[in-house]
Amino acid sequence: MAETRKEMEVVQGTAQYWQMELESADQTEKDWRERGRAVVARYRDERSADSFGAGLYKQFNILWSNTETMKGALFARMPKADVRRRYNDNNPITRQVAIVLERALQYGNEVYSADKPIKAALEDYLLPGRGVIWVVYEPIFVKKLYK
Repeated sequence: MAETRKEMEVVQGTAQYWQMELESADQTEKDWRERGRAVVARYRDERSADSFGAGLYKQFNILWSNTETMKGALFARMPKADVRRRYNDNNPITRQVAIVLERALQYGNEVYSADKPIKAALEDYLLPGRGVIWVVYEPIFVKKLYK
């Protein structure tokens, strides 16, 4: 019987092994994911409009209120890029490289909305309890016409 990942991959094939691992992880986290969905549903508080003012019974979504307060306390804005040289000598090349890197990082933060995935992960952290940043690369293809 195969004991290590490499041995199992040889016996089952790489794709089949990883499919089995993903299914096992889904099964292990099944209860946690269901509780997470319930928490997010409670946070969204999607009740019908008729139930808000019905009779003496009124509800206030304190989970939403607390979560929004904590979001602001945990993440207010993106940090400013600060690139420094390890050895603070008088080498003009390393100084210029540090300046270029700092400007490139700052430009990337501003242009590519780097705070959006962080804000999404923060909400995932506060509600179901796992804040993982997912960044998806979406390529842009330009078709060039040659004459």
